Amino acid sequence: MHQNNIFMFSGQGSQNYHMGKQLYENNLMFRYWLDRLDELYRQITGVSLVKEMYNPPNKREVFSNIIMTHPGIFMVEYALARTLIEDGIIPDYVIGTSVGEYAASAIAGCITYEEALYSLIEQSQQLLRLAPKGKMVSVLTHIDVYNKMELLQEITSLVSINFPKNFTIAYLESNGKLIEKALKDIGALIYILPVEYAFHSKFIDEIKHSYKCVLDKIQYRKPEIPLVSCVSGQIEKQLNTYYLWDVVRQPIQFSKALKNLINNDDEFAFIDVGPSGTLYNFTKYNLKDTDGISLHMILTPYHKDIENYNNTVDKLYSRRK
Repeated sequence: MHQNNIFMFSGQGSQNYHMGKQLYENNLMFRYWLDRLDELYRQITGVSLVKEMYNPPNKREVFSNIIMTHPGIFMVEYALARTLIEDGIIPDYVIGTSVGEYAASAIAGCITYEEALYSLIEQSQQLLRLAPKGKMVSVLTHIDVYNKMELLQEITSLVSINFPKNFTIAYLESNGKLIEKALKDIGALIYILPVEYAFHSKFIDEIKHSYKCVLDKIQYRKPEIPLVSCVSGQIEKQLNTYYLWDVVRQPIQFSKALKNLINNDDEFAFIDVGPSGTLYNFTKYNLKDTDGISLHMILTPYHKDIENYNNTVDKLYSRRK
């Protein structure tokens, strides 16, 4: 039975200030790629993102500055994916959620890493200039709650159904206290994501026109590695010109994409190359009763990146031989 390696790339909300730092200090290939991307970031912005990300002014400060988090998530994920590939862990599929689809698209060969990074920097600058501040919240309760609460349907957007008892919503910052109180009043546990804009909702439409002008300049190529889309939930054979707008504007179809992907008798190894194991956990709950599945995550907030990386490579490489 063939084992398929699936690289998973998470998006906004999964970042933290020291994401990948242990690998950066101990793995030459990861450091090479992150420095290469950081040099490009510095040429565009005038500052080093690596320096800002790994030497925060206050260790307790939340990493939410869109100018750094947008490209930072991409840079860490892309560098980690390239490092795994250099060590012989080759993806059979790639799948990303939200900003993670930029890294997935670059690894798949649909766009270059230069195009991805430039477009993310442009997007973050446009959000700062044009979009109202927003919030995103992960709600730990059944999706039926959203369908029954008129308040949520009126002033929030349903971003994603992560698994049956967890969904994410987006809304304007000005409505935050009202929404968060309503959810707490019914006993729902909530986690406010470190995000300053209401992605996957009409509340970022202010940048639609100007950002599409950026995307007009990208030269899209057919995927060299099958790209599983969390916009459509299907494998994409060719990205349309504005696909990278859709990945931050449309709802995330991660659960649907997973179910479509594993609809055969093969074995699947899901490798979370995101900053904090977000998609590892989503996959675990979505596929908990599925045979032939193995899950792997590398970067966590608990400083075990080197141990996790080495264990993942050893397990996956030995199974592919």
